[in-house]
Amino acid sequence: MRLNLLRGTLAALVLGLTASCGKKESATPAAAPPTLHAAHGGTLVALGTSGCFLEFVRDPILGTLRAYLLDRDLRQPVYSPSRGLDLTVTAPGTIHGLTLTPLPTAGAPPGSTAQFETQADWLKDTPAFQVTLERLELRGTALTALTFPFPAGRRP
Repeated sequence: MRLNLLRGTLAALVLGLTASCGKKESATPAAAPPTLHAAHGGTLVALGTSGCFLEFVRDPILGTLRAYLLDRDLRQPVYSPSRGLDLTVTAPGTIHGLTLTPLPTAGAPPGSTAQFETQADWLKDTPAFQVTLERLELRGTALTALTFPFPAGRRP
């Protein structure tokens, strides 16, 4: 009796699995990926189809803006040979040019970095602005004219 019950359960399971494999997928979209959290508490900017991100962190005390180049999981640095990040920043009533200079990054190949930084006194009291990243060399490609609001950022 137990053997027959086991066979019946197994047969139902096999039939159920084969029937579900032939079904078309529903029109309901898949669940969204988990929410991304900036590793340094900053603003995330998706870099096109590269799957990479820049994370911008503004320090209002020092008036600095630091950028971290990160992988799609926001866990590992991504290295760039860029000699700096040129930004055009539009703040209320004014336009600023900023260049974030490369910082040494542990483990980076020679001539590459995953961190950039600049200092400007106006950053101390300007919490929101529009940014255009003029150019970034990444994985053999130049990304140009990437615009985003700070601190909202740009999600994928």
